[in-house]
Order: sequence, then structure tokens, then C-alpha cells
Amino acid sequence: MKKVVLFLVLVSLLLTGVAFQASMEPVEREASADNEAVFNVTVFNNYSEERRFTLDYEFSRQSWIYFETSKTIPPGESKDFKVTFSPGEDALEGSYSFKIFVRDFESRETKVVSDVMRVNRDYNLNVQQHSFSSERADPGDTVEASVTVQNILPRIVGDYSITSSFGDETRNSDTEPLAPGSVKTYDFKYDISEEASPETRNLSLEVVQGDERRFYSQLVDINEIVDVRRNESFEDKVITVSGTRTVSNNGNSPQNISENVSFASYLEPVLTLDPEPDNVIEGNENTYVWTTVLQPGESFTASYTVNYWIPLVLALIIIIGIIVLGRLTGNVEVFKETEETAEGLKVSIKVLNNTQNYRPEITVRDFVPNVAEIKEEFDMLEPEIRKTTDGTKMEWTLEDFRPGEERVIQYIVDPKLEVEDGIGLPDPVIVNDGKKDQIE
Repeated sequence: MKKVVLFLVLVSLLLTGVAFQASMEPVEREASADNEAVFNVTVFNNYSEERRFTLDYEFSRQSWIYFETSKTIPPGESKDFKVTFSPGEDALEGSYSFKIFVRDFESRETKVVSDVMRVNRDYNLNVQQHSFSSERADPGDTVEASVTVQNILPRIVGDYSITSSFGDETRNSDTEPLAPGSVKTYDFKYDISEEASPETRNLSLEVVQGDERRFYSQLVDINEIVDVRRNESFEDKVITVSGTRTVSNNGNSPQNISENVSFASYLEPVLTLDPEPDNVIEGNENTYVWTTVLQPGESFTASYTVNYWIPLVLALIIIIGIIVLGRLTGNVEVFKETEETAEGLKVSIKVLNNTQNYRPEITVRDFVPNVAEIKEEFDMLEPEIRKTTDGTKMEWTLEDFRPGEERVIQYIVDPKLEVEDGIGLPDPVIVNDGKKDQIE
């Protein structure tokens, strides 16, 4: 059938004397966002020799059209030129007329063919572009979403909505009516809380116009912030040494915390820890370990105190006990010594307060038998003297006798008899608070 038509065209051309003929048929008249409109332009060479033919066009949307610009056709044959239309997503829906000029390159003879292509849209509202900010963000940052829409209908569009959400937060934009071909951009911003925990949130955009719905989304990871701060204070009061350690979690995620202090093991009896440690590593130096989990914003405090005053108090108690014991068991002691001198037999009585007590008054008594006579000339304290049938009694009163103090009493006697080994004198006696103690 095609050969018959071609033969009839050729006969017609020969009869009319036309050098070439051009015609155009639509393959696909309608174009959409995904499909092109396609037309075929057929050129028949009626010349007796090979000729070169070129195409040109007249169309208001130059960026849409594409065609084969030239072909060489043998005599008596025809070839097709393919013309396509790709309007792009921002093209308005409607019909568009165009003309194709077919020209013989040598003679410049031109034929004109015309037709109409149509733009159909799956959506009445075109989304020119959409964008999201970074896929990762820190607490305190701002994430953004943006969408640009265009009315591709030949009428005003106002029945549309634009919604965005981030995590659990949803926002609706105040939309404006769009004239045919007009463009509008809508922006959304979300502030992430400083206390936000590390997690993944969905950032989305939704454009709805009539029954048409388009949805775009992106996952945003909120970063983990590790910010553990430590503070230590120390106080030395000589008899008490204390310290405090505070750990604060200023980040946005739970943190495992471990703190430790070490002290010589012999200090354990005088060491106070608050709270009680979770573990103790013993040795010459004991290490005390606290472990805990701090949530964001929480803090942990451990304190220690070394009470050096405890052993000092114990030592003081021991010293006081010794002193008290000394006071309870100590005595006032008295010693007698004799020495031959030119003046006679010199007698020295030494009195020692061997206690820790102050003695306001101490009385010392001594006795000289009749075998000797006392020279009643006393260089020191003079005693009370009383004569008896057996001899002479003497009594000295010593006042203000302080602990550890020693005093000496001296007197001289003349023996009445010559004794080969010297005369014997009895030991002195001391009277203390009305009680008599004989001291060697």
C-alpha cells in the first residue's frame, strides 16, 4: 500500500512539475514530564539528481524543540526528519502551534508544514525544586527545608497546601494563590533543643493540590555530644584533710563514669568516704573506685576525709592517762645523807615531790636520839623542836611544793659517844595531807 501511495505522489509530482514535496504527520502529539511529542516530516526528492535538504522552524519555545537539521536524498526517493518536543516540568499545560520550513539547499526553494503539539501534566502544580539542610546536626542547630512550586495551569491556582514536619513537630505554610506560570518558594526552619538526645528524625515536605500529592523526606541524625566535666577541691586543716570530686554530664547522652582515689592502707581506720565506694583494690595503697551512669544534666559527687585528729586524740588520751596514773601512783620521797665535817656530823634531808600534783604544804619529821646533840643553828628553814626522854624530835613545814621540785634540809649534830662505825640515825618521816608515809 505504501508503495502505491509513493507511486501516486511521484506521478502527481511529475505531472505538476514540483521539484520536491514535504509533509508532516504526528507520531505522538502530546508531551508530558516523562514523554516527548514526536512528529515526522517526510521530504520527497523529485529532482533528477541527489539533493541536500535542510530544516528550520518557527516556535515560541525554542528550548523544547529538537530536529535533524539536514539530509541528502537521492533522486526519486524520500526520507523522514524526526522532530521532537520536550517541554520540561515548568511548561504550562496547553496547545502550542509550530511551523517547519523544508528548504532545498541549492535552489533555496522552501516548503512550509505546520501542526499543533500539546502539553499534558500529571500535576497541575509543578514542584520546581525542593531541598533539605545537612543530614547531620548538633543540639542547638537549625535544620531547614525548602520547596519551590509553579502553577502550570492556564488559570489561577489557590487550592493547594504545603506541609512540613520534623520529628513530632508539624507545620502548615500560609499559601498564596498562584497566577499561571508564577513561582513561589516556601521555607521551613526547625530549632533543635540544646538538650536533644542523639537520635534520627525525619524531615519532610508535602505538596497537595486537589487529588495530587507529592511527598519528599530526608533523615537527619542528631549527633552525640560527649561533654563530661570534672572538678576537684582539696582542703588541708592539718589535723583533717578532705577533698571532693564532682563529675557532671553536660552532653546529650548517658555516660559511664568511673572515679577513684588512693590512700596508704594504714590510713583506712581514719578514712571516711561518702558515698561508699563500689570497689576497693587493696595493697600497700588502697584504691577506692566509684562507678555510675550519668544521664544528661546529672552530676555525681564523691568526698573523702582523713581524720588525723583521731590518732592524735588517742595519743593525748594515753599521755593524759600516764599523767593521771603518775599522779595516782607517784609519791613525795625523802632521803637522808650524813657527812663528817669539822663542825660535826652534817645531816642532809632531801625532799622530792615525785608526783604530778602541786602540794601546798608538806611536813617532814626527823628524830635524833640522845646519843647525839643537835646544834640548834640552822642555815636553812628552822624546824619546830621538841625534847623527849629518848631524844629530840624536829618537824619542818615546806610550803608551795611544785611537781618535780626538790628541797634540801640540813643540820649538824655532835655525837656524845664514840662509836666505831658511827652513830645510827633513824630515817625521816614525811607528813602529806595529814597522812604519814615512811620513805627510804
